[in-house]
Amino acid sequence: MPADALALVVAFTVTVIATSMQATIGFGAAILAVPILEIVDPDLAPVPQMLIAFPMAAAMLWRERHHVDLRGTRWIIVGRFPGLALGVWLLAVFDDDGIAIVMAGLVLVAVVMAAGGLTVRRTGPTMFGAGFASGVMGVIGAIGGPPLGLAYRNESGPTVRATISAVFLVGIVMNVTGRVIAREIAVGDLQVAAFLLPAMALGVWSSRFLIGRVEGAPLRLTILVVSAGAAIGLILKVALG
Repeated sequence: MPADALALVVAFTVTVIATSMQATIGFGAAILAVPILEIVDPDLAPVPQMLIAFPMAAAMLWRERHHVDLRGTRWIIVGRFPGLALGVWLLAVFDDDGIAIVMAGLVLVAVVMAAGGLTVRRTGPTMFGAGFASGVMGVIGAIGGPPLGLAYRNESGPTVRATISAVFLVGIVMNVTGRVIAREIAVGDLQVAAFLLPAMALGVWSSRFLIGRVEGAPLRLTILVVSAGAAIGLILKVALG
């Protein structure tokens, strides 16, 4: 195992909390876990979180599979491909930190507008736009969840969680495949991911006691708070180097 015992205990605890949050509101595990675990020990993130994200999203999707917005999912996935391509191009051409701050700023603007009562209708173009923004931000700052959460914030909890999980499954396969081709997944990553699998399962299981408490207005507020926190966290990460 690449990390020491204390670091693994911290990683296990953080993973339970982070996956419980995602299984409750639909996104946010990587937003919370990756920055903390990178500080604790660079060997703990981000690849292990990417690996356990697949079974986590699969479990969430299966749990609420009857609530998936299939039409919206298709449009979002279609939008993620050009968003991914644009994100890669932006990283190759422009300063990474500057782009990250701009994208984080756009998320904060969207949060403020949503908090002010702006409602976006779920149409093909708006879902394509959410997928596009998620693709760009996922590449640049690893915060692809907020655009999707904001797009679905007025829907029921099961629809939010199931639909975002369906989109994440496709994105995770793409990301892992890319890392496998680039040979950027080490044996240590697999060991850490295997160690964290029970923590992920515990987090998803524990969310069953929370999802009923955040339905409706609490869910909408939580999505706004997590989205804003992700954007602010990205800005601070850039500012602090």
